[in-house]
Amino acid sequence: MPAPLRYVFAALAVTALLRAVAPLVPGRWLWGIDLARDLPAAAFWPAWLALAAALAWPALSATVIARLPAPRWPHALVLSLLLAALTWAFPERAFVTGDTTLRHGAFAQLEHPEQFTPQAMPADLALHHALPRAAAARYGITYDTAGRIWGLGLAIAWTFVAWMLARTVARTPAGTWAAFGAAAFGAQLALFNGYAKATVDMNLCVLVLAAALLALARHGRRLGVAGLAIAAALVLHRSAVALLPAWFAALALGATAPRESRPRPLEWLLAAAPLAALAAVGPRMWRTFTTFDSAKHAPHGLSAFAPVELNDSLQTLLLLAPLALLAGLWFLRAGWWRRRESLALAALVLPQVALLLFVRPQQGLYRDWDVYVSVGIAVSALVAWLVAEALDETPSAAWLALPVLLAAAVPSVQWLAHQSDRARALARASDVLIGPPTRPADVRAAGYDHLGMMWMASGDRAEADRAYARSIEAAPNPRLFVQRGMNASLAGDYAAAREHYARAVELNPELTLAWRGLATCASALGDVPTMEHALVGLRRLLPNDPFTRDAEAWLQANRPAAR
Repeated sequence: MPAPLRYVFAALAVTALLRAVAPLVPGRWLWGIDLARDLPAAAFWPAWLALAAALAWPALSATVIARLPAPRWPHALVLSLLLAALTWAFPERAFVTGDTTLRHGAFAQLEHPEQFTPQAMPADLALHHALPRAAAARYGITYDTAGRIWGLGLAIAWTFVAWMLARTVARTPAGTWAAFGAAAFGAQLALFNGYAKATVDMNLCVLVLAAALLALARHGRRLGVAGLAIAAALVLHRSAVALLPAWFAALALGATAPRESRPRPLEWLLAAAPLAALAAVGPRMWRTFTTFDSAKHAPHGLSAFAPVELNDSLQTLLLLAPLALLAGLWFLRAGWWRRRESLALAALVLPQVALLLFVRPQQGLYRDWDVYVSVGIAVSALVAWLVAEALDETPSAAWLALPVLLAAAVPSVQWLAHQSDRARALARASDVLIGPPTRPADVRAAGYDHLGMMWMASGDRAEADRAYARSIEAAPNPRLFVQRGMNASLAGDYAAAREHYARAVELNPELTLAWRGLATCASALGDVPTMEHALVGLRRLLPNDPFTRDAEAWLQANRPAAR
C-alpha cells in the first residue's frame, strides 16, 4: 500500500480509537470527540463498531463499496433529501450553541432587532428577520417553523454543493463517495434546524467557494462562481473578510489558466463582485470592527498557544471536521507546494485557521463553535481533495472509501441528535465547564448563567440553583443573585430567595428588580423588617409605582402597631 494510503488508514484508525477512549480521559479535555460519554450506549457503540469493522475487514468494505451505484446527480437529490430529513427530525432543543437562545423564532419576534444585534449586516436582518415575519404573516406558520424551513433549503443546497465538489476532485466512484463524505459532514448539520444567523448562510457560500476554487485550479472554470460566493458572504457576515485571500488566489488561478480554458470576460466581470460588496458594506464592517469587535473579540495574541487554549482550538476543529487528521496527507503528496489546488486551498484554509487560533468568542469555544464552522469547511474540502486523489491513484484501495464515509458521517449525525436531547446537552455543557481543564472565570460565569436560565425554564429548580451558585462562585454579580432568587421563589423557597435578593441589593443598591424581589419575599414570609428595608429602596427608585404603593399598604396592614 502506498505511503499516502497507509497514512489514510492510520489517521482513520487513530480517529476511531480516540473517539472510543476519549470518555476514559479525566475531565473534558477531549470535548470535541468524547461524545460517547454523553450519548446513550445504543446511539454510539453500534455505529462505532461498524466503523471499526470497516477498517479491520477490507474485504467487507470492498464489497459494500463495489455494490454502491456509480455516482450520478439523482443520488445527490436522494442524499439532499436524507440530510434535510435528518435536520428536521432533530430540532434544536438544547439552545446551548452560540446565540441559539435568541437566534431562533425569538429573533423574528423582535420589533427592532438591530438594538439587540448591532453587528448584524443588512442581509442578515433581511433573511432572518424580515423573511420569516413575512412567511409567518402569509402562511400562518410560526417564526421558528419559517426558520427551520429555510434550514431545510440550506441543507439541500449544501448537499448538492458537496456533491459538486466531490465530482470535481474525484475520477472513480470510490473517490467520489469518500470526497462527498469528507465535504458534506460535520457539526454544521446541527445548524440547519432554524438557527437564524448569517454565519449559517455564509458557510454555504464558503463551501461553494471551496468547490469553485478546486474547479478553477483543475479546469480553469467557475471563476465567476468564486467571485459571487465571496460577494454573498461579505454582505452576510463581516467574518467573510477572511475569504479575501481566496479571492486573490482565484484571480491568480484564472489569470494563469491554460489559454484554452482561461475564464471568459463574463466570468471576470462576476469575479469582481466582491468589490461591489465591499463598497456596499465595507464602511459598516469597519465600524463594527472598531467598536463591537474591538470590545468583544479582541485578538488573542500569544495566549492562543497556551495548552488549554490550543487544545480548545483543536477540539473545535475535530468537532467541525471529523476527518481533520487526514489533512496531514497534504504533506505526503509529491510537489504539494507546486500544485494549483494547494495554492487555492491554502488561501482558503490558512486565514480560517488564524481566526480560530487568534480570535476568541465571548462565550468560549465549547459554546461558540458555530463561529468557526468555516475553518471546518475549508479543512474538509482539503481532505476531500486529498482522499479522492489517493483513492483514484490506487484502485485496490477503494475499500477505504467506506471507513472514510463512516468516520465523517457517524459523529456528525450523532452530534445532530445530541443537540436535540435537551437534558443530555445541558448536562454535557455543565460537565465541560466543570472540567478539567479549568476555564477562565468569565467563561464559567457566563456559561453557568446560561445553563441556569435553561434549567429554570425547564422547571428543574435544583439544577438551576446549582448552576447559578457556580456562576456566582466564578464571578459574583448582583444580577446572578437576582436570577437565583427568582429560581428559589419559583420553587417556593422564599427564605432562600430573600437571602439572594438581599445580597443583590447589597452589591448594587440601584437594582430595581432586586428590591422588588426582596419585597415579594417579605410579603410571602410575613417579614416586616425586611419589607421596611425593601421599601427604602423602592421609595427611592420607584416612588410612584403601583408596586411600591402595594408594598406600603402591606406594611401598614402587617405592622404590630397597626394590628
